[in-house]
Amino acid sequence: MDDERFVETSELREQIVLVLRLSLTPACLGAAFIPLAAFFPAFDTVIVCDPAGPAAPLQDAIGALARTLRHRPRALATPEAGGAPEWPLAWPLGEGVMRGVPIHGPDGEALGLFVIATREAGTAPLEQPCVASALALLRSLVKGSGSAHQLLLAYSIEKRRAQRLAALAERDGLSGLLTHQAFRARCNERLGDGAGRHALMMVDVDRMKQVNDVYGHPFGDVYLSEIAAALQRSLPGDAVIGRIGGDEFAALVTLHADVKDQLEAQMNRCGSDVQRVAARLGKPNLGHVSIGAAAQTSPQIPLDVLIEQADAALYASKQSRCRPGEIYDASVHANFSATLIRPRFLRAIRRGELEPYFQPIIDLTTGRRAGYEMLARWNDPPRGLLVPQQFSAVFSAPELAEKLTEALLDKALAAFAGFAEAPGQTLSVNLGMADLVKPEFVFEVQTLLTRHSLRWEQIVVEVTENTMLGATTGPVFQNLTELRRRGARVALDDFGTGYGGLGHLRLWPVDMIKIDRSYVAEMRQGPSQRVIAKSLIEIARAFNLSLVAEGVEDAPTAEMLLGMGCILAQGYHFGRPAPERAYRTA
Repeated sequence: MDDERFVETSELREQIVLVLRLSLTPACLGAAFIPLAAFFPAFDTVIVCDPAGPAAPLQDAIGALARTLRHRPRALATPEAGGAPEWPLAWPLGEGVMRGVPIHGPDGEALGLFVIATREAGTAPLEQPCVASALALLRSLVKGSGSAHQLLLAYSIEKRRAQRLAALAERDGLSGLLTHQAFRARCNERLGDGAGRHALMMVDVDRMKQVNDVYGHPFGDVYLSEIAAALQRSLPGDAVIGRIGGDEFAALVTLHADVKDQLEAQMNRCGSDVQRVAARLGKPNLGHVSIGAAAQTSPQIPLDVLIEQADAALYASKQSRCRPGEIYDASVHANFSATLIRPRFLRAIRRGELEPYFQPIIDLTTGRRAGYEMLARWNDPPRGLLVPQQFSAVFSAPELAEKLTEALLDKALAAFAGFAEAPGQTLSVNLGMADLVKPEFVFEVQTLLTRHSLRWEQIVVEVTENTMLGATTGPVFQNLTELRRRGARVALDDFGTGYGGLGHLRLWPVDMIKIDRSYVAEMRQGPSQRVIAKSLIEIARAFNLSLVAEGVEDAPTAEMLLGMGCILAQGYHFGRPAPERAYRTA
């Protein structure tokens, strides 16, 4: 066997060789070498010898070692089979030394020789942990094996098992794609070689929670695994693809052509293939994904920057429902990245560019205004009036979200105190985790209410289901309970779209639920599309909760809601969000 090609590439200070006499035909020797070499990562070389002549293979092994260490052996002695147990064999090797330990089978047969060569004559290789542990493992395996052939089989089985475990560790069990951690590692390797430019695509499966709720988690798992397979078919063969979240995938692709043309073509293929998946599964109403992509402007752009930019484009794609997706453009998408938006947002607060707008909430039985919802607007001089979807990164950064509430709440309460027509009208204020974890938050609101001569009963606090994911002993629960105890009402916003459930209505302090606009918009499409809205109204009635329908854009929808028992509604049909001055003159 040509062992020289395996050993001459080593530049290590030590070369370890395992010499085994195996009862295998010469044709098997090449195949036998690989599992043995792979199973012992501590060994630089494993040489499998034919039993035809014990001295010749050993000569070859030492000769190969000598060439690797750039020395020639001065002498060679054939080892005796019954030597002392601790490195009884030694050969001078230029400036160094070669030591060996015979390996015996259960019947006392000398199966092979464990050999180590070092440059320094005084080195005690047995004291090295990797050498000692490898020798101990080898001896223990030999002791339990009837022959060297069985020993090789055990090595091969263990190696395959180790390979399977390694593969499982970096592969997602459902999709078969790389896990988040493995995906990042592969991407960093690809970007680190500096060869060409790359782009990162992030793919989010739309309304995955509703898929699981309506069709069940088993179907949801099949749906996700089929989407993963579709992405693998759609993307180039050299793409790095991973599942980085429950319903989110990512891919790193190499850029070859015009960036815009290439990414748009790949996003189109992904979108089309996912739609075919839904049709094949008998659910053509599904099969929608949102995609955000970011391209390197130079090979030096790191992975974390690409992730942040692609995520910003993804969020913009979800908000605009742009198909198949959006490619990151700093002039458009910077507001979707907390890091990029932070300096501009803090400057906007200092300049007073943030302004509360108000949308009326209508009592459908009387047609009168029952209250208003306060909505944030940003008067950004370069870009004009921005709605929350255009600076969404602020809400995901606790520090910025807290400053947004501080900047708007005082202005909103002052305005509401000035234009509220009746004592029973309420002001709904959206609060997030950053507000409700503050121990002093309730006292801060009390100060503002006193300043503007308002009562707690005039305030409705709107929170999303995701805000209620914590324990019922945590600060969010405690603050909501205290707000309610003082007289404010708590509304669960966008009910049915988050990760909560009916447990929130039973365990948390909730007085009202708001039907998300997506369910309201579907109502006019037919009886089956009205089922969800009708079910939510029945849930509210069962829990004795008030109900507000969002996104009502025409009179027929308002009439249907009233017929189902929904009393309060808001939407463009009744009035668009407007600044304080619009209501002072109304």
